[in-house]
Amino acid sequence: MSKRYAIICAAHEGNSGMCSVDRAAEDFLSARGADYTLFSAQQAEGRMYNHVPFQRWEDLDSYSHVVYWGDFLNNPFYGYKSFPNRSRRWGIETSKREAIATWKELFTPRYVEQKLYAIGQNFQHDFTEKVTDFGPVFRRLEKTLEALVVRDPFSFQNLSRMVEFSALNQVQQGLDCAFLQEPRHRKTNGGDGTFAYFFRRSKLANGETLVRRVEEATGLRGVELKNWIPLPRSKWEGTFKALKIRIDSASLVVTDTYHVGVNAMQSRTPVVGIGRQSTRQVGTIGDFKKRVLFDMFDLSRFYHEIPADQEDTQAYGQVVRMTERALSEHGDPSAAPYALVEARTRQFTGQVERLLELR
Repeated sequence: MSKRYAIICAAHEGNSGMCSVDRAAEDFLSARGADYTLFSAQQAEGRMYNHVPFQRWEDLDSYSHVVYWGDFLNNPFYGYKSFPNRSRRWGIETSKREAIATWKELFTPRYVEQKLYAIGQNFQHDFTEKVTDFGPVFRRLEKTLEALVVRDPFSFQNLSRMVEFSALNQVQQGLDCAFLQEPRHRKTNGGDGTFAYFFRRSKLANGETLVRRVEEATGLRGVELKNWIPLPRSKWEGTFKALKIRIDSASLVVTDTYHVGVNAMQSRTPVVGIGRQSTRQVGTIGDFKKRVLFDMFDLSRFYHEIPADQEDTQAYGQVVRMTERALSEHGDPSAAPYALVEARTRQFTGQVERLLELR
């Protein structure tokens, strides 16, 4: 059989972050002349996002390689909570038990004939809480996956505690798949005199106050990344492209949203992140993953965690100072704040090429 790649993507309802993960698959595989199809296991009516339905393993019989691409797809917290919640909300399954069974069948298969990989996955949760339920999930992944590539150092350490010793070599550290997008408008100058912002995940109070203070301190004009979540159904592709150009063109990005931060780093635009103080990942949109993202690239000086006892508006002064520092460092050729992003993206690119037999 010639090489054909089935790319299993995360289902979503117009999330630009997940669209950037999908686009990374398209960019990466198309550039290497691969024969591939994007799939997702859940479909909202009228919202396909270039995905073909994946509802049973027979759908993939003609593919030689199957890749779980990004997000939390093989994480049992996703499988036991996020997946069934979405299935019931979209009317796919009527019970949580049925939905979990579907997730197990599709994302932790007992046996497949294809080469099976998981790439860019998040495993930051505390799995010891439910080791009785989740232990069998990890055993199945160990038996069927050629490699399980996680997207950050915390996931790597955490997952390594959960797998059998004999399977440790299957667990590898990588990056978020969105870093594999083609850099169409990568930053080569100081930007266009604006800063792009998007606040959604951390429920910041009086975000307009922060925007005004950043404008006053930096002289940049704030431009909101409108419709980042959700993208408009009828024109999602054009809107997503425009949002990407806005991030690429801006002189600075300020956000509380994980994939806005990833896309800013991927385009080499200075970014300052904000989140609630957190010591563990909760669900799939918790704040902890943002801290890990900035830490792993030695960019923690550009991420502010708001303590529980601090008012949001009190924290904004620290955020403003971070924006000033970010602009200063990115304007200094000797500082090279994105040196680790550059190096690890090259390493991740080669890693995925080797795993998927594309070189």
